[in-house]
Amino acid sequence: MSLFILNTRLWDLPAPPPHLALTEQSLPHSVAEFEEVAEQLNTADRECRERKNARHKERVHGAARTAAAAGRFTDLPRAQFAPILKRAVKEDLHSDELADEITRRAAAGLLQIGELEMVLTLGSSPAWEPVRRALVHGMVDQPQHAVSILTGRSARLGLLPVKFRDEATGEAHRLVFTSRAYLPILEEKVKAAGAARRAPSKKTAQQLAVLSLLAAVCGVEDPTTDKAAPTLAPAAAQARTPTPGQHPVSALNEYASTGYVRDLRFDIKRTGPDHAPKFTAWATATIGDRGELNAKGEAGSKAGAKERAAAALLELAHTTQMETTHA
Repeated sequence: MSLFILNTRLWDLPAPPPHLALTEQSLPHSVAEFEEVAEQLNTADRECRERKNARHKERVHGAARTAAAAGRFTDLPRAQFAPILKRAVKEDLHSDELADEITRRAAAGLLQIGELEMVLTLGSSPAWEPVRRALVHGMVDQPQHAVSILTGRSARLGLLPVKFRDEATGEAHRLVFTSRAYLPILEEKVKAAGAARRAPSKKTAQQLAVLSLLAAVCGVEDPTTDKAAPTLAPAAAQARTPTPGQHPVSALNEYASTGYVRDLRFDIKRTGPDHAPKFTAWATATIGDRGELNAKGEAGSKAGAKERAAAALLELAHTTQMETTHA
């Protein structure tokens, strides 16, 4: 009989006699009872998986707590340091060694936006205040990070996104943009707002305004200032030169204060492994009446790459000025 069944299609088998056919009435339990048992089994299986996941999570969290207390972070790769940072911030496991390492990695561009957000928005105890201040002040040259951090925070908390109040003033060829960023609860109510910031471009004004707002959200002093250039005669602006030996970034900022350099910005990209990072910086600005110029610099640190890019841009501006003068 077994061989016959194995070599016969199911629908070729004869139907069972009527008195042997299964019906709901002939079953020892009702369909509803079977469904109830199935639901109980599924619930038990789900609870078992949840307990297993909870035990695994607690082991991971325990390892992160132990590592946070050990105080040895410098040589840890990002994959090992990230869970330590997360657990320390969420559970307020503050230590001077960990705070110093977070600050160091942030300055070197080794922390991702999500990790910066955790430190700034979850590390709310007074012990983390110096770290929050260092991170916010470190974004002065890259205020676009503040936009990403507050956008991620609003998405995580289910809040309305950052909004702006913008205004443009001045002559058509020399507009000054004023922007103020705020976090609304409702359209007509404001939860938090930063200072109004002025700049020669709308994008720069908004980025500075968001960084000012981030400082307010984090409870630290505002590191931003207006970037709008005062009205000076072009000849006076061009004649002013930085102090010999001055840091290239400071020299560019001094030019920007005269209006000779406008829309100055730095874009920095990091490549390479954690133990040997490589940073490439691009400095871009509108210089005098010669249009937009840009230059590149590379180094093993963010500050070094930025300094070299600024120096290259100054050299390019000087070369272009000399060519224009002798033309």
